[in-house]
Amino acid sequence: MSVIAVEIEINASPEKVWAVLADFNAVEKWSPSVRSAHGVSETDHGVGAVRGFDVPGFGNVEETVVDWKDGESLTFEVSSVGPVKKTVMAWSVRKESGRTVARVRSEMHTKYGVLGAIIDKLVMRRMFKTRMGQTLLGLKHHVETGEEIGTSLPGDHDKSALVEVAD
Repeated sequence: MSVIAVEIEINASPEKVWAVLADFNAVEKWSPSVRSAHGVSETDHGVGAVRGFDVPGFGNVEETVVDWKDGESLTFEVSSVGPVKKTVMAWSVRKESGRTVARVRSEMHTKYGVLGAIIDKLVMRRMFKTRMGQTLLGLKHHVETGEEIGTSLPGDHDKSALVEVAD
């Protein structure tokens, strides 16, 4: 199992950042990892909401919300894809010393026993960390400018804004 957590400061109120995260089915507006997204369940927010989306390199993926604290955090489980048996992603927003911090935490479980553990160590952790960082940078850009990301980040993003945190 791999656990990765990354944070970024966003120049907006926690409420504004949360509003973007809470628009669960609109993730393609700010995540460069998502080509398109759509609701799968009858509800589009809160526990039980399910979205499907297309991720280049992975194909179709579904995420099901398992925890939702309005204005603070949401956690969802990601369907099994490739060598990944299960992923739990937790997003949170908090005000800290007059600034807004958005955080994403991934807990990834691989398939294939020892082989899966090797794939995880050599490939998956690095790939997940990169995608999580790109997604946070996309969120920051979208919230601060209102611009949609598409499948690539604007050239002016600052990777030094990302902070990997111990969990």
